[in-house]
Amino acid sequence: MRYIVCEDSGSGFYFWSLIKEYVLELDYEMVTLDMMNEILPESRRSSTIGVGIIARYLSAIAAQNKEDTYIICVDNATDNEEIGNDIAKIYQIAAQNGNMYVFDYICFEQLILAAGKYENFIPGISENDMYKVVKQHYMEHGLQDNIAFKRMLRKEGIRQGTTEKLFNVLMMNVIVQSEKNIGKRKYLRMRHHYICKSSWSVCWKVDCTEQCPNDGCWEATGSNAIMCKDCEKDFKEYSNSCKIMNKDDVRKFAEETVCDRKLPEKYMERVRLLFDIPEVRKIDTYG
Repeated sequence: MRYIVCEDSGSGFYFWSLIKEYVLELDYEMVTLDMMNEILPESRRSSTIGVGIIARYLSAIAAQNKEDTYIICVDNATDNEEIGNDIAKIYQIAAQNGNMYVFDYICFEQLILAAGKYENFIPGISENDMYKVVKQHYMEHGLQDNIAFKRMLRKEGIRQGTTEKLFNVLMMNVIVQSEKNIGKRKYLRMRHHYICKSSWSVCWKVDCTEQCPNDGCWEATGSNAIMCKDCEKDFKEYSNSCKIMNKDDVRKFAEETVCDRKLPEKYMERVRLLFDIPEVRKIDTYG
């Protein structure tokens, strides 16, 4: 069996779940916190996923079945010495075990941004100065070298913080650009395809095409409603801020703004368009 071990139980875990489901060709199982705690003594268990419990978990399973393969996905963007020591320990454990592989990257937000595919979903992001640095770093250093990335940011006069926060700030800065700068149509599409540290928009959480009886369904999203265009299924439960509009208004709104058919119709195709990254694809070759 092949497993993906992720340090995050929120957005990062969801990201790797999408990768497992729609991008990678081999079968994988996501390792959950419960799975980690199950094999650890009570004194070494944790209530949250983090690099500390991952290091303990990997140490515990190192002597077990060597036929299983573990892909370890931990952000390598910390400025915290204790966390840095745990990350170093994870790398050491993996190096000592032929069935463990660390996917070497800075953070999952970097994966989303660096390959440049997010420009299909977020019009105007290519004009953002921080985004330009992200792409330049990717071209020169790939997914590694957090120190070089921060050096490039300083050179451009971009305010420093933790690398993880920098990526989140970039996403937020792009999202809050005014309609005046990029146009209402592009702004609304942007709003419905954002990905932030603690929040993914509904377009990445709901597969309208899977839930609708009509295979040709096209999702419709508006500022005050989320409704399937063809079967009129209400997705209000996925967005607490939504209130239902007249369905004809929703359809007209969607046709004029977000879902103008410039993006793939099928949820699976949209996920692959954004996340089908060469470095991620290589995970299938590990082991």
